Amino acid sequence: LRQHVTGQKIASGLLDRGALHFAFGIEDLQIAEFFAQIIHNIKDQGEGHVYPPWSWKGTGDPMDTFLLAPTDEAYKMVLEQFKSSMPGATVVSVQRIESASIYKEYYKVRESVAFQRDGDANERYLWYGADGGAQYPRILDKGFSTAALPPQRQYMIFGEGFYFASEARVADHIMGWGNNFNPAMERKLLFSRVVCGNTAYIPPLPLNDPSKVQEALKKPENKLAPPGCDSVSGREGVEVVTFNSHTAYPEYIVTYKVPFKTEVNWPDWTGDQGAR
Repeated sequence: LRQHVTGQKIASGLLDRGALHFAFGIEDLQIAEFFAQIIHNIKDQGEGHVYPPWSWKGTGDPMDTFLLAPTDEAYKMVLEQFKSSMPGATVVSVQRIESASIYKEYYKVRESVAFQRDGDANERYLWYGADGGAQYPRILDKGFSTAALPPQRQYMIFGEGFYFASEARVADHIMGWGNNFNPAMERKLLFSRVVCGNTAYIPPLPLNDPSKVQEALKKPENKLAPPGCDSVSGREGVEVVTFNSHTAYPEYIVTYKVPFKTEVNWPDWTGDQGAR
């Protein structure tokens, strides 16, 4: 903007959202207003200011949860992703989490990783579920910080970290079922933005006895990604594991019911992590 004559006028406060609308051909006045507010804040706060996603309804301060209508484009996107691997499930609701404090920490990580990868942080939307959702309150309060890591579990065959999945059914499987299956029970998954960065494709921990996983997870090398990498995955790329705080943002909560347990062959101790 500052290299553009009209942009200089806008940055100087001489043009408002209407000028943005006409000068840059921005048809949606709400978007024009959004850009005008960004310019205003750049003048007042500097270029390090963090802006929330355009789709947010509020400021995110304090954190708020919005129930999405089935007609909402975000709802349709989440539903499509969910149903692609769990067509038999019934979606009860989709909620968007708007938290300025958590998003700010995530934004910092994303920018840092992007800086090291020529501007591309390799950000993906992935599913998260673990320990029956026991850690969700902590995640929604403080984000995906290491303090919210679930206890060491035998499914952590790629190290002690946050396990995200490209398919909802794998995350549903990782979340577990407890002692009894009840088709009337509501379950929840987090559809999250994840900074994958450089992903190392590695074999699972070479253990014939899954009970020894917890012992292996105590080793320092199983608590972080390999040098030069930000995440790890199996050779099929079904899962993505991150180890550092705020490498993900919990954007959506999907509440659903399933008529039967999902059958997923994950993890596979032979090293093939394909979800069958």
